[in-house]
Amino acid sequence: MKLYSGGIFVLSVSLFLILSCSNASQNQNFSEDNENLKSVVLRMSQELQWTKELEKSRLSQKINPDEFESTKVLLSQSSIIAQEGGIPSSAVYPVIEGFTSLDISDTDPAIISIINKFFIAFSKSEECDSFMDKNSIYSLSLFLFDVKESGFSVKGLDWIIGRPFASDNAIEVPVRMQNRKSFIDVNFFMKPEEKSYKILDLEICKTGELKRPDGEGSDGK
Repeated sequence: MKLYSGGIFVLSVSLFLILSCSNASQNQNFSEDNENLKSVVLRMSQELQWTKELEKSRLSQKINPDEFESTKVLLSQSSIIAQEGGIPSSAVYPVIEGFTSLDISDTDPAIISIINKFFIAFSKSEECDSFMDKNSIYSLSLFLFDVKESGFSVKGLDWIIGRPFASDNAIEVPVRMQNRKSFIDVNFFMKPEEKSYKILDLEICKTGELKRPDGEGSDGK
């Protein structure tokens, strides 16, 4: 029994010493790895090229976004549309339903001038022959007769020039003349001359009553 007990004691001491040496070895390896990692991090930190800190004081302050907005800068229509998702490729012009587009951006100013002068004289019941081509006076007579027969009044006369387009040997310009109650759509056929234009023909293509705010009135015929 004594020999058996002594053997167990010796075995226990041996196992303790082995485990102690093993743990010591592992702790030493962990310590060495840890030291190696620290040295690598320290070396990398020392080798980094840090930029100079800008506006150090402002980084610790609360910034109000309103201070970057200037009341002197006015947003253009294009920039507003761009913020909303798209920049327009060209201007947008209104269109009168049943008539045409009001885009006269490419129209020769001389054409607009002749038509304006024609209606100014017409509204005053003045002579309009000078605006006509010398071979087209009869067309003016028919136009004046048709307007009179329709019962159209020149009182409060106004006119709207639409987008022109080229036709055979002439430029066709749609014009809506209107008073407070009704309208007449007329096509002006313009013939270019040296520095101006003459009216080749006047064609009434539509008449009607103007729509009132309550929705009454016809689009014409």
